[in-house]
Amino acid sequence: MEPQTDCRAPIINEHMKYLWEDKYLLGIKEIDEQHQQYFRVLNRIEEMLEKKEADREELQEEVGELADYAFYHFATEEKYLKEYDCSVTAVHIQLHDVYREKMRVYLEASRKGNVDVQAMTAEIAEFAANWLTDHILKVDRLYVPCFMSKGKQQGVEPVK
Repeated sequence: MEPQTDCRAPIINEHMKYLWEDKYLLGIKEIDEQHQQYFRVLNRIEEMLEKKEADREELQEEVGELADYAFYHFATEEKYLKEYDCSVTAVHIQLHDVYREKMRVYLEASRKGNVDVQAMTAEIAEFAANWLTDHILKVDRLYVPCFMSKGKQQGVEPVK
C-alpha cells in the first residue's frame, strides 16, 4: 500500500460550508476518496437547508444517505483494521459504534411528525461534520502506519 497524494478532488467552492482541505488527507486513496464523498453529502444537505425548499422527505432521504455512507465507510475501515490486525482496531470500532448509535437516535427522532425537520437536519449535519473532521484528524491517523506496513507485508494493495 503506497501513500497517495493525488487524491484532491475539486470539491471546494465558495458556497460550501464543509470544505475539504489537504490536512484531511491520510495518504490512503480509497479512504481519502470516501472521506471526500462524505463531505459532498454534507454539502448537499447544507445546500438544501440554505434553499429552504426541501421538504421533510427530501431532507430525511439525504440524512439517510449520510448515515448509510458513513456506515459503508466504517465497514471499509473496519475490514482493513481487522485484516491487518491493527492495535487500534477495538477502540476505533467503539468510536464508530458511538457515531452509529447517535445517528440511529437522530434518524428515529427525525421521523417523528412533530419535529422541525429543518432544524433537526441542520443539527445532524453539524454533528456529523464535527465528528468526521475530528475523527480524521485525531483517530484515523492512528491506523495509517499499520495500513501502510501491513499492506506492504502482505503484498496487497487494498486501497486502489
